[in-house]
Amino acid sequence: MLLLLLFSSFLHPIQDLPKPLRNKKPVDDKEIAKKKEGSYFTGLGVPASNPDLGLLGVFFISYYINGHSTDPYFYYTPYLHQISAVTIHSTKGLHLYGLVWKAPYFLSTANKVSANVNYSRNITAQYFGVGENTMKKLTTPQGVQYQTYDEYFRDIKNIENGTTDSYYNNYIDERVDMDLNISRDIKDTDFKFTYGLIFSRFWIYDYTGKKVPSYQNGDENEIKDAIQEKTLLAEDNEKGLVNGYNGGWDNSIKIGFAYDTRDLEPNPRRGGFHDINLKLSQPYWGSDYQYHEVTVATRFYYSPFPSIADVILAFRGVFSAKSGNIPFFTMDRITFSDKSIEGLGGATTMRGYLEPRFVAPVMNFYNLEIRYVFHHVHAWKQYFEFMIVPFLDAGRVFDNIKSTILDNYRYSYGAGFRIAWNQSTIIAMNLGFCDEGTGFYVNADHIF
Repeated sequence: MLLLLLFSSFLHPIQDLPKPLRNKKPVDDKEIAKKKEGSYFTGLGVPASNPDLGLLGVFFISYYINGHSTDPYFYYTPYLHQISAVTIHSTKGLHLYGLVWKAPYFLSTANKVSANVNYSRNITAQYFGVGENTMKKLTTPQGVQYQTYDEYFRDIKNIENGTTDSYYNNYIDERVDMDLNISRDIKDTDFKFTYGLIFSRFWIYDYTGKKVPSYQNGDENEIKDAIQEKTLLAEDNEKGLVNGYNGGWDNSIKIGFAYDTRDLEPNPRRGGFHDINLKLSQPYWGSDYQYHEVTVATRFYYSPFPSIADVILAFRGVFSAKSGNIPFFTMDRITFSDKSIEGLGGATTMRGYLEPRFVAPVMNFYNLEIRYVFHHVHAWKQYFEFMIVPFLDAGRVFDNIKSTILDNYRYSYGAGFRIAWNQSTIIAMNLGFCDEGTGFYVNADHIF
């Protein structure tokens, strides 16, 4: 039905500006001058490397329908429709396939609709526990603490008497995710009412008692199979510290409000996006779990001296709290009104730390970026902007709201190189550093 509505919007061209747009601010004239008319493809294959996934290849292709300058929507939105496909494959065993569709003014209305479907299987998904204790140093099953994850993993991968702790922090995570997000302007203002559906099916497999690759005599160049001792996930399950050891359905509805003043959603230079979102997972809609999540987030974008240099200061602050029967495999998921991300740690929250390094029912984190556009060019009938982006990330997790304090946060920092392709496709490469190690990440978007 959704596809039928999508294609019907292609077949019936828009004749008049709909009423909700009459009080809307159009996209800046400078951005309109760069905008490509009609439709076009973008796509790329990019290598990357990070401690979570090893070496990986990220491949994506996107199809955009912008419309023409005779169409009033051309001046109010970065595109009419976006359809994207992505696949990721890594040397550590992640395989992901995804489809995304977005329509800012669906069927010529003030409704913004986006939907995505993903399938992934990760044979080395990571688990470092749940709760405020995850803020401590990396600790082996024998109680030895390490500052860096290179030292930590070198220790636990050794073989002793035919057994190992090599996969102490690993399990197999196979999932299908289906998300639908809808937002609607409230009485011709920048305020939006948002709602959506999230349907996810998880298959979880533990490595306890299985043969896993390990280091013979502590030599990382001499790999041999050994029997995995009890994993951290199995230990926490036996202690009753986690839900979801056997996987299952995690289905949710979400509702919220947002205030959106961004000048250009995919690559904003000024404005902000501020939202509060309530997510409810209940057996009534087929979920095996019952919990709720409240997330409050703010994103600011500011160009301090546009006539001198094209520099954008970008800031995001997030506070998210969950309560109830929360499965461990979605405790790291942070749900906004327009999307979901996973953390803390990794490509979209605290770059440099492992994902998900810090996980608890309550999570708080901040990101600051300085996006400097140092060059732009028209080439091959395409428009490109090139950016250098130094950044700083900070975050902390808590067992509950009462334990929230403004102390003992973890920090990471680094720099990125970004390419804005026809304004709507963002290719982001980020190198993050922290006290535990480094990570290099590739995203098909700004992280916020």
